[in-house]
Amino acid sequence: MHDILNRIEKIVNICETVVAEGASPNVDVVKIIRREFEKIKDSVNKDGKIPVLNKKRELWACRTIVDSANLDCDDDLFQKVFAFEKMCRKLPNAKIVVLF
Repeated sequence: MHDILNRIEKIVNICETVVAEGASPNVDVVKIIRREFEKIKDSVNKDGKIPVLNKKRELWACRTIVDSANLDCDDDLFQKVFAFEKMCRKLPNAKIVVLF
């Protein structure tokens, strides 16, 4: 879980930087991503499990990116979020919590 927590922390840090700078057209999307990854971090620390939306192991952040983000900006952050979702798909069922 140490690697997972590091990935989460990197994503949260990038989000905080983007929001603090305020120059990205994706600030609102980034706030949603940050909030979700803070919840994921809390869940990992508390229960050792990652909350995912459904049995496909999707993350709300990925749906938000696809639906609402300007994909020409913040590519590094978005790629890290997509990579995290891909990693979740490979985790055993004991390491995830399906929300819906």
